[in-house]
Amino acid sequence: GHDGLEVGLPSHKLEKKGLHTPAAKQFELARQMHAAKQLLTGGGIVFNLPDAFQNLDHSRAVEFFGRQRRIAAGFAELALMTGANVVPIAYRFSPRGSFVLEFGAPFRDPGSGCTHEERLDSLVGQFARFLRDAWRRYPWNIPWHHLCQYCTPPGLVHGPQTGAGYGRTLPAPTSGT
Repeated sequence: GHDGLEVGLPSHKLEKKGLHTPAAKQFELARQMHAAKQLLTGGGIVFNLPDAFQNLDHSRAVEFFGRQRRIAAGFAELALMTGANVVPIAYRFSPRGSFVLEFGAPFRDPGSGCTHEERLDSLVGQFARFLRDAWRRYPWNIPWHHLCQYCTPPGLVHGPQTGAGYGRTLPAPTSGT
């Protein structure tokens, strides 16, 4: 029963809205952050996808299954600016084919006794743990493009025109899978 705002749209979604230049995209992302701050200050709900591969200008590197992964920190900045709680959400399909929306426990802010950077790192770290745990429990729900990103040996090139090493070719990831 609450309206929400989606923040940090990926480039392809911004282009569908008619925003094609880097400047127009940056302006739109800044507009979204300002609108999110206003909405959160008034008790509203904001949806953010910190595990995306884009909009990582302000991100933190975390250990993720033995590799470094960048997690966008905008959600943590918004929470610290507005005093909003960060509640992680995972969506998945159950083994029976039902859609499940799982709400995690709100993240704990280490408090004003820590520096701003320590508080950001804590919130980003908690998100990384939540995501790792969800992937461990429900590996069939890992998006294909994430599997390609994290399971491909370094230096391997995707696509049918190039060899993918080890005598085989990997299919290019498709959107929506």
